[in-house]
Amino acid sequence: MKTVEVRILPAPTQEQSAESSFLLVETMASSEGEETSIEHILRDTAGDDGKLTKSSIANSLTATHKVAVEWAAAFAALNEIPVVYERRKDEIPVACERRKED
Repeated sequence: MKTVEVRILPAPTQEQSAESSFLLVETMASSEGEETSIEHILRDTAGDDGKLTKSSIANSLTATHKVAVEWAAAFAALNEIPVVYERRKDEIPVACERRKED
């Protein structure tokens, strides 16, 4: 089984990404802790518009960001996807703020 070397990088805006295939790991705070999603994103390199196609790998995972990135890197290596971008959205929801005040 062939594997590729995977780079793990901070997520750029979609317009800045030059990769034709990558995984995006996005984690945000929720009232239960962290929720993470993993998407496979393909850029159409045949056309001039660079249209993006997104496929969800996992939604609303309760794994930590670190574990999700490690899993995504392993998945990417096995599927010959050269880059994993990661993004944390650390905004605290209102429900969490209220809980902290109690």
